[in-house]
Amino acid sequence: MAVTYCNTTTDLTRAFSEVMSPKYKGLKTLSGYVAHSGNVYKVYGTGYVEALYEDNIKGTAVASAVAVDGVNEWYYDSTNDVLYFYATGGVPDNHDYLYGDAWDSVVSACVEIASREADALLDKKFTVPIPRSPHGSATQPFDREFAHAVALIACGHIVGRIDAPNFDTTGTALNASARLLSEGRSVIAQYESGEKSFSWAITADEVGGHNIIPGSSNTSVGVIQTRGTYDPDWSTSGAIYTSASDPSIMFQDPFWKVKITTAGTVGTATYQTSVDNGTTYNGTDITTSTDWKQITNNIWIRFLAVAGGATDFVLNDTWQMEIYSPTREVTNPSIKSIPVRIG
Repeated sequence: MAVTYCNTTTDLTRAFSEVMSPKYKGLKTLSGYVAHSGNVYKVYGTGYVEALYEDNIKGTAVASAVAVDGVNEWYYDSTNDVLYFYATGGVPDNHDYLYGDAWDSVVSACVEIASREADALLDKKFTVPIPRSPHGSATQPFDREFAHAVALIACGHIVGRIDAPNFDTTGTALNASARLLSEGRSVIAQYESGEKSFSWAITADEVGGHNIIPGSSNTSVGVIQTRGTYDPDWSTSGAIYTSASDPSIMFQDPFWKVKITTAGTVGTATYQTSVDNGTTYNGTDITTSTDWKQITNNIWIRFLAVAGGATDFVLNDTWQMEIYSPTREVTNPSIKSIPVRIG
């Protein structure tokens, strides 16, 4: 199932309060029906019908005209372009009938389209799908401003089914669907340009001199992030390793590895660490968390969910991490800067 960044109810109505109104549902009024059999009536030439509503109650599609024999049941014969429906009480004139697309399917499809559009706009720079917010919840897992931007784009596509987006030659929006698309895309562009930052993004003051590389056979969809620069004088309170327990860190640039030892979501999955590129591991399972955990002197790690499913982190998946030690730094005090005079 594709990852979507906003829901199909409150997120959409917050983005555009009118989006759920009949105006944008694109439903047509049923008319011209004739008796078929008993309480069943038929209409010729409706065109494809995905949903039928009797007095705003969605009916149930059945497999054949013969099977239409109960309240709110209907069948569309695509070969002959005939719609059969059961009229409650046997008198269709006592009811209002609307037909057309299934609204829940339309909304879900537009949210998915908007989410994929956001991915495409960010694909040059960010992990796709976008990770969940470390501060998110089960019902609102992604950064709220980002989710709102996706909801704006989704609303633009929904409204655009009835009123196609209209832009002038300068790109200025001339109607509601164009305005919604422009507003949502503008926010996404700000994430791409760096004007806005995700809550899970590592900021400039967190970036350290190390890389983390996933194993080539990994199937986890979750993200591991690291930050910090190794500092032998940094407090190691609560760290997995310290310079005292692993003095080699002070004299070389070791390849660490992180290995998943229990599969699952963030908060359920566990991991172990290795300071010798996976030859041996520390033997202690540590629970994954969206909170930063210090694993050695000023080197920190955290885990983020992307899809939020049971396979965020898969058993035995590994990530390699190179930690730069002070030996990378110039320590010879006799080397000085030499001023250059021009002219």
